[in-house]
Amino acid sequence: MPIADGFPKTIQHRRGQTYLSRKPLRIATTNFVAAEYLMALGIAPHASTSLSALEAFPIYQEELSRHCIVDLGGNVDMERLAAVAPDLIIAFDWDRSDYEGLSAIAPTVVFGSKEEVDLFATYLNPIAEATGELAARDTFVARYESASSAAKEGIAEAERDGLSALFLMASSTTLYVYTGWTTKAYYDELGLKRCPGLEGKTTIKWEELPKYDPDILFVAGMYLGQQDNRFALQDNPIWRSLKAVKDGRIYETDASIMGPLAKGQLHGITFIKDMLAMDAARQ
Repeated sequence: MPIADGFPKTIQHRRGQTYLSRKPLRIATTNFVAAEYLMALGIAPHASTSLSALEAFPIYQEELSRHCIVDLGGNVDMERLAAVAPDLIIAFDWDRSDYEGLSAIAPTVVFGSKEEVDLFATYLNPIAEATGELAARDTFVARYESASSAAKEGIAEAERDGLSALFLMASSTTLYVYTGWTTKAYYDELGLKRCPGLEGKTTIKWEELPKYDPDILFVAGMYLGQQDNRFALQDNPIWRSLKAVKDGRIYETDASIMGPLAKGQLHGITFIKDMLAMDAARQ
């Protein structure tokens, strides 16, 4: 008979099924996105790759400082992973981990897909199921839905719904644009408008930008370096020609709001609401 927390059980995932005899306590992840979803559930991973990526985001720094998480390197160091003796390994199908090698170390589950577009169904729900944290999942989803509802109402009251918005990172030669499922909630839930013609694009050239000319710009720092490009845009004549720049509707953020991150998306919803409310207040 399963015990109160739902274990033992078999977890269905993208590489088959994995039997878990008990609730995992020492969880390792093969990418920082999986580690972030654990943190959204109130769990500190025991080990993870690419911790420096999470450390670059201000919203995680305090939480990361409270825990001693083993850094497995940019790619999984299998010897280091075996040494920490995890009782569950969480991988995503797009990080191309060695499933057989990982499974030889500990029970391993593989979730996620870049082609799927629901943060909760694709990531949070299966991770909560594998870790036995369904109550924590429900708590987080309730917080998210409450924040989303408040943001939608606040943006409508500020009369900023229906304005076109573009989320981007800039280098000296290329603009990285976020138009897909990682920013879907900001459009579909909050009432912002997509820039026509950008669907499916991930990069554009500088000279293309005036063609889209959004009402609002959210500009993120390069989270893996190139911080000098972060807001060194003022001297670019193309930049100065944009409606959002002329109107002062340009907001500096970090890339956590533009990724497939649970807490990052929650932070993004609140950040966007607050910035647009401030914009309305100064009119």
